[in-house]
This record gives sequence, C-alpha cells and structure tokens, in this order.
Amino acid sequence: MTPARTRRGRPALQTRHRLVAPARLNRIAVAICTLFLLLFVLLSYSAVRGKSPTFDEPVQALGAWANLHLHDYRINFEDPPLWKYWAALPNSTASITFNGKDHAWEAMSDDVYLGWELANRTLFQTPGNDGAAFINRSRFMMVLLGCGLGIILTIWAWQIGGPMAAMITAGLYSLDPNLIGHAGLVKNDVALGLMLLAVFHACWRAGRALTIPNAAAIAILMAVAVNTKFSALLLLAMLAVVFAIRAALPGPWMVLGRNLNGMAARAAAAAALLATVAGVCVFGIWASYGFRWNPAPDPGIQLNTRRHALEAAQYRFQAEHPQPPVPAFDPVATPLSRYVEELNTELGRYRELLNDAGSDLPRSALSPASRDRVSASLVRLQQSYDQLAAALERARAILATTPARDPRAGHDGDAEFMARQLAYASRASALNKEYNLRLIRYYEEVGDTAPDAFIGLVNVLLDHHLLPSAWLHGVLFVHARSMVRSSYLLGETSATGWWYYFPLAMLFKTPVGTLLAFLMSFVLGVRVIARRRREMAFIWTAACVAVPFTIHLGWAMGSNLNIGLRHILPVYPLMYLGAGVLLATAIERVGRPVAIAAGVCGALVAAESLSAFPNYIAYFNAPASAASRQGLDLLADSNLDWGQDLPLLAAWQQHNPNVRLAFGPAMHLESASGSYFGTVDPEYYGIKADPLYLNQPNVADIERTHVLAISATYLQGVYGGPFASFKDRTPLAVLGGTIYLYTPAAKRD
Repeated sequence: MTPARTRRGRPALQTRHRLVAPARLNRIAVAICTLFLLLFVLLSYSAVRGKSPTFDEPVQALGAWANLHLHDYRINFEDPPLWKYWAALPNSTASITFNGKDHAWEAMSDDVYLGWELANRTLFQTPGNDGAAFINRSRFMMVLLGCGLGIILTIWAWQIGGPMAAMITAGLYSLDPNLIGHAGLVKNDVALGLMLLAVFHACWRAGRALTIPNAAAIAILMAVAVNTKFSALLLLAMLAVVFAIRAALPGPWMVLGRNLNGMAARAAAAAALLATVAGVCVFGIWASYGFRWNPAPDPGIQLNTRRHALEAAQYRFQAEHPQPPVPAFDPVATPLSRYVEELNTELGRYRELLNDAGSDLPRSALSPASRDRVSASLVRLQQSYDQLAAALERARAILATTPARDPRAGHDGDAEFMARQLAYASRASALNKEYNLRLIRYYEEVGDTAPDAFIGLVNVLLDHHLLPSAWLHGVLFVHARSMVRSSYLLGETSATGWWYYFPLAMLFKTPVGTLLAFLMSFVLGVRVIARRRREMAFIWTAACVAVPFTIHLGWAMGSNLNIGLRHILPVYPLMYLGAGVLLATAIERVGRPVAIAAGVCGALVAAESLSAFPNYIAYFNAPASAASRQGLDLLADSNLDWGQDLPLLAAWQQHNPNVRLAFGPAMHLESASGSYFGTVDPEYYGIKADPLYLNQPNVADIERTHVLAISATYLQGVYGGPFASFKDRTPLAVLGGTIYLYTPAAKRD
C-alpha cells in the first residue's frame, strides 16, 4: 500500500476512483471547512460561558490548578493530569486564593469526595475568588481541543475522500449539538475523542508505510491518551486488533524502508511496535506525575488504598446482587396511623437484625481490612435504624396533633406529606437493612481477596511502586465506580444499566438530519463496500475507522456506567468520517440527487443545532423532545441536567423579586444535599432561597409559601428523594430544560 503518484509525479493518496493530490486543495472547500470549525468554536464557547459550572467542573478545574502549580495530585486523582495541565494554563498561581490548611484539603488523601466540598468553598465562597471566570478560562482551552479534533477529522476525511468528503464531515461535526455542548466543559470526554482520532489517524498512516516518525507519533499520542482519561487504556486493545489485521493482510508492508512480505515478519513488526508503544506509555505516565510516586510533595501524604478496596468490594457486591426496586405505593390513600403501626413493627425487627449482625460474626477471625469493611456496614445499619426511629417519632407527633386529618383530603396536608415520606423511608430502610446484612456476610466470605483480577493487578503495582500512586489510585477508583451507578432510561432507574442504553441515547440526542445522513450513507455505501471489499487500501482504511468505533461502543454497551452520551462521544467523529466519505463518493457517482438530499440533511442539522443554542447539554432531537417533555422521560444526568442553569434561575428571581424561592443547596457541602443537582453554591449567582433538602421534613409547609425550584435529575428520582412525585405536576416554568419551578397552584396532570 505504497502511495500512488499524480501525473506530475507528486505523491497522492489512493481513493475510491481517482487520485487526489494533497497539494491541490480546493480553495472553496478549505474556506467552507474553516468556517464550519470557526462556527463550532463560536457556538461552543459562547454557549458554555453563559452556563454555571456543571457537576464535576469545579473539582476538576481546581484539581487542574493544583496539579499544575502545586504539583499535588491528591485532589481529583480520578482523572489523569495531562489534559488538566492544558486546561489550567490560563490560570496563574495567583489567580485564586487557596487555603492549604482547609480541613478538606488536609483530609482529602483519605476521602477523595471532599474534593467537591473544597472546590465549592475555594472557588465560590472565598472572598476575592471569581470561580466562574476561573473555570471559563479553562473552558476556552477545552474548546480549542474540540477545534483540534475537528481539524484532524477534516484532514483525514480529505485524505481519504477528497474535498467533498471533508466539507460534509466538517459540517456534521461542527453542527453536532452534543459535541458543541461538551467540548467547552472542563471535562476529558472530548479530549479523549481527540486522542482516539489522532492515534488511529497515525495508525492509518503507519499501516501504509511504517516509518520512525509514524511509529513515534503513535507511541507519543498513546502516552498522551492514557494520561488524558483512564478509559484510554482500551486503545491498547484497539491497536492490537488493528495491527493484527495489518499483519494478516496479504501483500507487502513497508516497514522502516523494507518491504515485509511474510505474515510472520509483519506480525513481528506489529508486536515490536506495540511493545514500543507500551514502553513509551509507561514513561509518559511517570513523566506526567513528575517522576514521583507519592501523590504530593510531602511524602507523608498517602492515598487511602484500603478505602478504595473497600468501595470496590461494595460496588462489586451491588453489581452482583442488585437491590429490588421499591414497591409502588399510594401514600395519599393510606392513613398515617397505619404507617405508624407498620413503622413500629419494622423498627423492632430492625433492632433485632442490628443486634444479630453485630454479634454473630466471628470478627476476631477477620483481618484488619475485613473488620474495617464489616464495621463500615454496621455503621450504615445503625444510621438507617436511627433515621427510621426519627421518622417514627415525627409521625407520632403529627398524628397526636392532627388526629382527625384525612391524608386523602388534599395534597397540602401535613399528614399526606408525612405518609409519603414515611412510606419511602420504610421501604428504603427495609431494602437497606437487607443489603447491609448481605454485604456483611459477603465481606466475611471474601475476606481480603480483591473483588476481581484487575483490582488485584492494580494492588500489586501499588505494592511495588511500579507506577505513580495517584495514577494507580485513579484507575482503581474509576474501575470500582463503573461497577454500579444509578442510571435512568425511559422513566426507569437501574444500578447496572442496560445494554441498549447508548443506542437509544444516540437515537434521542443525535439531530434528525444527522440520522438521515447516516442512513443515506449506509444505503448508498453498501455497493461501494461490496465492490471494494477485496482492495487492501480500502480494507486497511475501514479497519482504522471501524475497529475503534466497534470496540469503544461495544465496551460502553457492556459496561454498567450508563450516565451520559458523553462517554461515547469519541465514536461520533468516526461515524462522521465514514458518513462523509461514503456520501462524497455517492455524490461523485450519482450526482445531483444525492447532493440535494445531502444538502437537505445539512439544512436540518443546522436548523436543529442553531435553534438549541445555548442549551446544548440538555439537547434532544425534535421528535424525542416533543414526545418526552424535553427529554424528562428519557435520559438524566449529563444528558440533560448537570447543574448548568443557575444563571437562568438567578435571572428569573430578578424578574420576580417578591416571590419566595425554595431551592438547593448544592451537593457535597457540609449540609445535607438539596433540590439542586450541582456542586456550585447558588448564592454565588445572587440566588436568595430558603433551603429545600432531599429529606426535607416540611415540604408541604414550604410549598404553601414558596415557589419550589427542583433540578430535573431529582424529579426523575435517579438518586432518590421525595421530589419524583412532582414530575407529573404542571410546572410554573422550566428553565433551560433543567430547573423546574412549582407553585402551590400546580396540579397533577
């Protein structure tokens, strides 16, 4: 597969029916592609800078600053540092006031979750710090990475299919609402897409002729990738498959100036390349952490390996033994006295269970690590018991003061609300006690063994200091947290997700015009694929595109982590590349009808994308949005509501200054979590509201005097709480598709 040559002798790239000289770029196509990419930058940054930081952005932006300026990796070690160095470049050491004596900072090596609390307090509650400006500067750097992804994608499309393919591919990419919305976030999802595309573009070139520069490009890009996101380790498997295909292809492979004709020789060259890549990746990991094993300059600071092992065992148990769903109930139709009676009986059983769990186990025979696990579960049992006992006391008090109130009389009654709360608490505690008892028995059974072989391998690497501590702990954390995560699809919740989650998410959140373009490219491309299926150049190009697409999507569909389309954003550029090349080929062969159809698809994409501005994170295509109340019945979390619309709530309050608002507070603060699914202090945006907690004891009273503001994720019941009952009520307003406002006059649909 050596390069062909043009009539004038210049190197050219073999395409489907013709030779295209890279030096003769069509000026109009270059201008159009450039305009598309500039539009992408404009839309992405202008949309995101008007949004509040999403759930993870504060801790990741602060973590980026600490990684770059303090060389400290105890915060946000669940993300590798290399992309964060880039994100933190616009923020100098003096750009924020940082309290190195903050209790959360000092205790973070033992509890990674304190990072969210520290980030909120540092960026949004410390006088003189402008958290939004701090994060927006990093957001611009992330937009540039998104633009870089578009540039590489356009170049590759041009090299394969010519200027028409480049224009179609650039248009599909630059107008994708999901990529526009996520490219500007201080997150590494689009950054991983950049690295995946860059790696396999380099592979494509190396498969045609493996030179030292090509090999170096693959190795360096892979080292960058594994220090961008831990799931990039999957790229190593993709590389192995792709180069196995290259070794199996008949015909010579030019390697370092020599043609390798035998399969064994080609396989040996591929193996040597992969070994080199692995070695460079190891070196790159050490280099990213300053060739230091400890997570902080102070060698006395060590990350809590035992805590992560405990969490990993817990999540493995939850994945293997999912809790049954809470049975449906109607708290309005049930008298409060009945719930008091049931709770009293339940509490007695709970007390017996707690005593048995604490006394029956041969804890003296367990190792210290296993005893820690058992103790942690006993603490959760005790907390659940205390919560249930407190709920029972509140119920008795309300029943004593309002004995004649019928809970069916109206939804604003104390009795109805308490019935709803206690019904939820009773069923949740019953499930919780059963889970904790089984978990204790599980700990007793497994002892100190690792929950799976991968965690055992990471523990060996930690014990022998073979890779930096923060990188290994990040791998351990991400692996454990991917075992179980509360997810939402089509009105249902699950702890382990669904295999069809991502195909449906793509169907709901991909523009209609893009879906039509995919369909048209597939139908028209079948003949092309059938005709060229034996051509070595075609097979190699198809492998470099199809293998990473298939493996990444297949891995995502088989995982339990179903919380956002963002986790498969890296496959979208590959789809656009394939669609762009196939449509360009069809236009070349069929002519005007295909060109007109492609133009219609492009117009539909542009209309949907521009009309969605600036709410790109909450984007759903027109049919999905119309059929599901702006996506509320379809998907949750980063697909819709990620805490990004505090400015809209602040503007609403300014226009309604006499309305009392109940909202928040943010998650991961010292107080209990509230109705806001985010980690930014709402007061930073000037929002004045009375707190509305997830386990608020008097929502009925507050609703009589306040407008309630509730994040969509809590309306969907993804993470529990009492607000799911509001989902079927008509809101006063919906802000950005993510914050729902309810008044006392709101009625059930």
